[in-house]
Amino acid sequence: GLGWSLRRSEPEHAVSIYRRLHEMAPSNRQVATNLASALLDLGRAPEAAKVYATLSSLGGGQAASDIGMARLHLQQDARPLAWTRLLAALRIRPFDAGVRSLLENLMLVGVSYDRLEQVRDLLYQEPARLSAFLLGGGRKTLAEVFSRLCAPHAARDVLAADGQPPADMRERRVWRRMALLTGDVATYLADLRATFPASLLHD
Repeated sequence: GLGWSLRRSEPEHAVSIYRRLHEMAPSNRQVATNLASALLDLGRAPEAAKVYATLSSLGGGQAASDIGMARLHLQQDARPLAWTRLLAALRIRPFDAGVRSLLENLMLVGVSYDRLEQVRDLLYQEPARLSAFLLGGGRKTLAEVFSRLCAPHAARDVLAADGQPPADMRERRVWRRMALLTGDVATYLADLRATFPASLLHD
């Protein structure tokens, strides 16, 4: 709505709109999420934290609260707290793009080997959770987890659907890199030839 369209151009106005909506419908999870997120974007972490706290008491709001608080902790460079919230959200909503984005952001700033193993173990504990994560667009993210765990074969398997290279070009680049890391130079070169014109690969 109007609040969303004003998030970048007039963030204070957007917060005002979301706040009024939240006062009118305090049990609306989406409105509360939008308000907290807009406050966090403005650096008003204490206010955002209060709204995220109310979210956890709403139906289906615990994961949204965990995702939001993880963002808040990451913004404050409190990575251990962010990680705890991320795992909680991953357990409840493995299909959520917000969870995947958080995991990717945390990997960018640096994640220990042990924490990457926690993600792997949590996803593989339940087949339904792993399936939801992959179907939710998490193949490239999980492949990156395996890559950082020095497991290129596992990363390659995650990206390949029925043994075929991924259609998504971003995933395809990672898949090709994993082929090279596993020593499968023939597959790496064959895929380059199949993907790019010969004139580009001539040299």
